[in-house]
Amino acid sequence: MADVQLPVVFRMGGSKMALAVALGVALVVVGVAMIQKAPSAIAPVVGGALCVAGAGFSILSAIAWKRGLPTLELNDAGIVYSRNLQGVMRWRWDEIDSVDIETTNVPREMVRDIELKAVAMRLTNGKTVRLTAIADADHMRDAIAHALAGKRTERV
Repeated sequence: MADVQLPVVFRMGGSKMALAVALGVALVVVGVAMIQKAPSAIAPVVGGALCVAGAGFSILSAIAWKRGLPTLELNDAGIVYSRNLQGVMRWRWDEIDSVDIETTNVPREMVRDIELKAVAMRLTNGKTVRLTAIADADHMRDAIAHALAGKRTERV
């Protein structure tokens, strides 16, 4: 494998963020439609809840899209993981012991199971940190593992 040139940055794709904003707007539209054409007494309450949830979801998605979040950056100092609302997490290369992929299968009744992948970093203090697969999980793991191996050879 060729030497990884740092920094390497992984960002959530723009099409995924646009879809999240569109989903929030769709929730608002459905909520307004429920309020206007209320067949029962409960429909306006549900419609109002959909409007509030959709507005919040679309606003937060638009802010994250504008700020380019979530982002995973591999640089000379270590790893910087910027999340939407939870802030920024940082790890130095000497704090990371290993990196792997964890797969979770979500069973479905009629069709194939859904397979969710996350990049799991094992830290030297024994903790495990799971990173959401912003890009292809295999590509993220390979980049982190290769940069980690390169930093270990620099220290020796």
